[in-house]
Amino acid sequence: MVWLLAFLLSLSLSFGIEILSKTLYTDEDGKVIAEGEVFAEYGEYTVRAHRVVYDPRSRTVFAYGNVRIKKKDGSFEVEGEEAFLDLEKEKGYFLDARGRFKSFYFSAKRVEKRDKEEYIVLEGDITTCPPDDKEMKVCFWKAHVSDRYVISFSNSLRFFKIPIAYFPLVILPTGERRSGLLPPIVGQDTYNTFIYIQPFYWAISGDRDATLM
Repeated sequence: MVWLLAFLLSLSLSFGIEILSKTLYTDEDGKVIAEGEVFAEYGEYTVRAHRVVYDPRSRTVFAYGNVRIKKKDGSFEVEGEEAFLDLEKEKGYFLDARGRFKSFYFSAKRVEKRDKEEYIVLEGDITTCPPDDKEMKVCFWKAHVSDRYVISFSNSLRFFKIPIAYFPLVILPTGERRSGLLPPIVGQDTYNTFIYIQPFYWAISGDRDATLM
């Protein structure tokens, strides 16, 4: 146990990453292999997985099996079967991913981390509904997610699993006071069997805004 704690302290001081697991060793190439209930911490991110391979020379991390990556401020979290992170360039990818970016929940075959706050989401869906209550969601071929907007292409709006509208391009604001589409209003009343209203939020200036219906 003393040797393990000393090794972890050395790993943290040398590489800026802390790794805890049931099994921890280095292979002949100098890569750190962690297996069994792995927990890793680097900067503002934490990583949990069944297996993690860390290369200190390239400062890259591969994670396998029930991978969960979370930003400490709570603005981003993702789960998937496999993940790759380049700690130096702050880039990477997630496979069969599902998670949350600020107020948006998403799932996708692949999520690519392009920059510190930019992601490309491929073949997925996005919604503001909680994971267990996805009544309304937008399914898309590709989406670009940043700290300002979600821009998605080839979209189908679905109520539960029923497609009700198609949009070649959708732009949704992700931060505070950003112009863009708001979540749609779908329902019915005495005179209409189906109602669809697409509100648009317009941030006119620092102290003025408007919602157009």
